[in-house]
Amino acid sequence: RAAAREIAEMINAGTQPYQNKNFVARLEKESEGRIQPLEFSRSVITRGLQAVEDVLVANKKQQQQQTTGSNNNTNSNGPFALGTHAPTIADAFIVPQLANARRDEIDIATLFPTLAKIEEACSVHEWFKKAHPNVQPDAVV
Repeated sequence: RAAAREIAEMINAGTQPYQNKNFVARLEKESEGRIQPLEFSRSVITRGLQAVEDVLVANKKQQQQQTTGSNNNTNSNGPFALGTHAPTIADAFIVPQLANARRDEIDIATLFPTLAKIEEACSVHEWFKKAHPNVQPDAVV
């Protein structure tokens, strides 16, 4: 649970608020144009997602080291963020942040291959299919 909350909070508190369109527009206005919204947003998203990618890669290595030589490999080989076979809150925070990254034309597959694989797993899971913005009653597609 702690690992899932760590990832969720990295995005919730350390990334998403600082790339929110209204916040970035206000920064541009307050700085009298010295802060460029797209550049600022890309920087925040890239730094935040890199931090998440790094934590997930480190967690995976640690899980592999702990299971080396033992038959206890039950919870670390799933396709989701924490190596589980079902999504956690970490996955629920990662997927929308990757959508924001795409909005700002960040190359997820190249920069964040671990996150790209997680997103792929989530994209076929029923919870994420039902929650996709394009299938909501008020969606403008």
